Amino acid sequence: MEKLEQIIPRVDIGLAEAQVKLDPHEISADKPRFGLNSIREDVLKEHLAELEGLRNQKVSLAWHRDPTFQAQLDRVTHSQAVGGNSVKLLVNGVASQAQREKNIKEADVIFLKTYNFHGDDVTGRRMIKLLKERLEADPKVKVFIQYDAKADTSNALGAIWRGLTKSFKLPAAFGELEKMPGCVLIPTNSDSPNLLYGKDHEKYLFTYKEGEPVKLIMGGMNVGDDWAYGGDPNQRVEDLHGAYGYRDTDSEICGPVVKTILNEYVFDAANALTEQNRLRGGVFTNREMQQLEAVLAKLQKSKAAYAPAGKATIRFVANRPEQGVAGQYIEALYLAYLERIPQGETATIVSPFFLPPDSILTAIKLATQRGVKVRLLLNPPEATESAMGMVATAAQDVYRELFRDCAKNKLEIYEYHGNPKQGVGSFHHKLAMLGLGGLYSLGSSNMDYHSLRHNTEGVVIVEDKDSSVDFAKMMQIDLDEAVVHRVTREEVEAASFFQRAKQKLLRKLRYIL
Repeated sequence: MEKLEQIIPRVDIGLAEAQVKLDPHEISADKPRFGLNSIREDVLKEHLAELEGLRNQKVSLAWHRDPTFQAQLDRVTHSQAVGGNSVKLLVNGVASQAQREKNIKEADVIFLKTYNFHGDDVTGRRMIKLLKERLEADPKVKVFIQYDAKADTSNALGAIWRGLTKSFKLPAAFGELEKMPGCVLIPTNSDSPNLLYGKDHEKYLFTYKEGEPVKLIMGGMNVGDDWAYGGDPNQRVEDLHGAYGYRDTDSEICGPVVKTILNEYVFDAANALTEQNRLRGGVFTNREMQQLEAVLAKLQKSKAAYAPAGKATIRFVANRPEQGVAGQYIEALYLAYLERIPQGETATIVSPFFLPPDSILTAIKLATQRGVKVRLLLNPPEATESAMGMVATAAQDVYRELFRDCAKNKLEIYEYHGNPKQGVGSFHHKLAMLGLGGLYSLGSSNMDYHSLRHNTEGVVIVEDKDSSVDFAKMMQIDLDEAVVHRVTREEVEAASFFQRAKQKLLRKLRYIL
């Protein structure tokens, strides 16, 4: 058997080294801080004990590198694992926003894709200002913005609902940018009046400065105070009824895989522009696509843009909802890992919205029956956002099913209640730690019907010795008993008749929640 130290990252750090605390005013893009709170010694020791248990059982923590399994993933997800990348975790909104602003200020080319763009709050106005300043400073700078036309970017939903077909009004937030020749605005997902299904939910920020690598920030964050204020105990969010900003996580990635993810951005842009021309009677011309193609050709010639930047191996997977069942690649990805993870391992899933299809629930049950521990870290019914609360209420019925059908002592469910000391509220990030060997995932996809079946989403599976240490620390901190409630079978079984009826009804509405 390989030495444990060669297979897994150095998670067995000294306890003194693990005591990292947050000063929100010290966080910046130049000096990112991991610590959101101190890691309690017993929590860290429990993690080390799990690793030692696997050592004693002679479980190979490199199970996911098996060539047959990787070929299976290639096939079922239409993706490939790409080596030579660097990854830096941005462990809350404050850290991510600082890095975003730094990258934008230095960039010659900016590609932004977001679901929500709150142009009327502090962060949204600041983002518009930064983009304008960059465009005004250098006429060669190019900015491309994709946004979901059905999302919370404007008050134009009524027009979309009426099936507007001959004209298109851009959200007010982008009015100033629309007039600037270096900026291309690309509304996506406005081809039907259906406001429930088919969200364009991916979030990417690519920035490029000539002679340097393309930097990609991706994860769960949109543009707005709701996300950017997460991690600052001194800030409250008006849009969240005075609560703290969301608990969210992004990552900054450089290297060859960035080209793969940028190709997804371009694919979406081309589809959106083609559809807009068809629906809007030629409002958009070939100019937008020509500008995009010209910038891409420049990046292609750059030796630095996608050059190897580190040792991380990353697999990027995107949904193709227009293909129906065949295009549900992210669901196929998680099913493959849940089916493959070996006895004695632990899979941790973090999702703000948890109402998965039956296929995922079955995979969780079978994994526990095979001897895998499954931990779910989710929002409670009292979550900040009403939609999160409704989904969490419906999930109580799912919990009863899982407790009934999963192997005894192999399922743990936790509800995260925010942490005032950290300045964070409800969960918004979508994460997974697939075993104790340093493999993790993050991206835009929730573990629900919308994300897995109907939305365009993007996730990365990362194997990286360095960032996985921070990821493991972060997960242990969020599982601290001071900020989570461990749900028990007795608790969910004790629900009254009326509580059960409400939970079951909401669960039946999972297709629209």
